[in-house]
Amino acid sequence: MKDYAKIRSHQKSKRPPNNIEWSVECTIAFERLKTALTQAPILRAPNFNEPFILETDACDYGLGAVLTQEYDNKKFVIAYASRTQTTAERNYFPIEKEDV
Repeated sequence: MKDYAKIRSHQKSKRPPNNIEWSVECTIAFERLKTALTQAPILRAPNFNEPFILETDACDYGLGAVLTQEYDNKKFVIAYASRTQTTAERNYFPIEKEDV
């Protein structure tokens, strides 16, 4: 799911032992997740005879990657991956975060 870690970051910070205080941001994130889960992703099956393109990105709170391939000069998504960073990973330099 595209941007899963980013959307979910508001809710993950609410896990115990933190006090649970459901905010407007949590409600918005929850609604976005429900919508995303009910829509079929537009993914294409990989063609193992063609090269893959891996694009990565990182910010202060999360990591993401998109695996794509080109068909007829257009990029098509094969897979998405994302997650929040661990406490240790938040201390990495920006260029190191994209290699995690």
